[in-house]
Amino acid sequence: TVATNSGISFTTSATTGTYYYVSTTGVDAAGRGSQSSPFRTLAYAATQVPANQNNTIYINAGTYVETSAVVVPTGVNLEGAGESSVTITSNGAVPAPGIDQTSGDWKLWYHGSLIQLYSAGYSGGPAQLYGSPTQMVASSNGNQTLSGFTVDGNSKQVKAGIWVQNRNNVTMHHVTVKNCQQRGAVFTRSDMWWYIPMPEGMWMHNTKVYNCTFINNGAQLGSETLGNLCLSGLDGADIYNLTITDDVGYGIKFIMVGHFRNVKIHDSNITVNESDAAWGEKISIE
Repeated sequence: TVATNSGISFTTSATTGTYYYVSTTGVDAAGRGSQSSPFRTLAYAATQVPANQNNTIYINAGTYVETSAVVVPTGVNLEGAGESSVTITSNGAVPAPGIDQTSGDWKLWYHGSLIQLYSAGYSGGPAQLYGSPTQMVASSNGNQTLSGFTVDGNSKQVKAGIWVQNRNNVTMHHVTVKNCQQRGAVFTRSDMWWYIPMPEGMWMHNTKVYNCTFINNGAQLGSETLGNLCLSGLDGADIYNLTITDDVGYGIKFIMVGHFRNVKIHDSNITVNESDAAWGEKISIE
C-alpha cells in the first residue's frame, strides 16, 4: 500500500509475521509464546496465535504428546526444528466431543486427525460436511506452510496425521507422517454429490506437497483400501519428491469424489504391497 502525508510518500510491504515458540519445557498460559517463555503444547499454541498475519509457530526439538487436535487458523505456519528432531503424536484419535466414530462416514471426516487445517465448505458453516452443490462456498485462503516435523500415529491410534480441507495456498514440505490408522495426510475439498462436476469457483487451489515421507498410514476397511496421501477437488497442485512405503494401504489415493485438474505428481518413489484380495494388487497412484 502507498500512503502520503504532507508530501512524504512511503511504501509498506506485506507483514513478515511473528514467531511464537513451543517447547517441551514450556507452559500453556496466555501471554506466553516468546522464545524465552514458550508454550508447552502445539494444540494450545494454535489457539493463541492470531490468524491471517503470516505468523509462525516454531516447534523446538522434542516429542509432543497432544491430548487434543491441533487446529491451525488460516495464515498461521507450523515450522519444526526438523523431521528427525520434532515428533508430534497422541494417544488417540482426538475427535471433537459428540462425534460418532462408528459412523460409516467417519473415514471422510476431518474429525480425529491430529493436525487440522479446516475451513467451512458449505453455507451451513463448519459443522456441515456434506450438501448440495448450491450450498458450497469457496475455499478460504490458507496462505500457510507446514514444515520440519514428524507426525507419529502411535501404532495406528491416531486416525490421520494432517488434514487440510477447503483451504487454498497451502504448502507442506520436509514432513514425515507415519503409522496413522487410516490416512497420512489429506488435501481436499468438502465431500459432495456424486456424478456431477465440481462447481466452478469451488475448487481448492495452489496445493504444494514436496520432500515428504509417508510410512504405513493406509488401511483396509472391508473391500476399500485407504491411502497415505489422499487428494480431491484440487485445481493447481504440485506434488513431488515423495517417498511412500506401505504394506497395507495405497500410496496416493483419491478421497471424497475425487476431481482434479492442473495437478502434477512427479519424481516420487512409492512402494506398496503387490497383493490385494479385491483388486489383485495395491495401487501406487489411484
